[in-house]
Amino acid sequence: MAEATKRSWSNWIIRRATKDDIPILVRMRQNLQFHMETANERILKHSEVWKQRLPEYYGEILCKSDFLVLVASGEESGQVAGMAVGQLIEDRNMEVWRYVKIGDVWVDAGFRRHGICSLLLNEMMRAFQELGVNTFTLNYVVNNIEAESAWKALGFEPVIRGCVAERQ
Repeated sequence: MAEATKRSWSNWIIRRATKDDIPILVRMRQNLQFHMETANERILKHSEVWKQRLPEYYGEILCKSDFLVLVASGEESGQVAGMAVGQLIEDRNMEVWRYVKIGDVWVDAGFRRHGICSLLLNEMMRAFQELGVNTFTLNYVVNNIEAESAWKALGFEPVIRGCVAERQ
């Protein structure tokens, strides 16, 4: 994985997450889940076991070479305000066989609309582009207005819609 260097923009440092960041990553991922469930109550919800395993999950992916976990922290305060996770996928069955699946992305409510999401994603895309990867995918929950707006501003276009049906 190309090194995502510690970069600073407008009082924010975008850096690789470390094991010390795991409690923050867990909190942010739980907030993301709550936000998604609030935006659309029909999404499939995670179990308590999932919540309990989050620290282990982040500990594992921080060590994997196909994952990049970034955080945005205040240049002076060091307070982490946002996070993003990307995974390099290699699938020879696809025409574009190397692409990045962007997973968890979260910016704490008090820090939104300051460009932090853009900083995180642009740094992530830059790091993967250094590996020759130019295709990036992500999923977001229908009715998540904030996500739709952010992804559109970053050049993402919806191309598929997932559906859920429940039968009795």
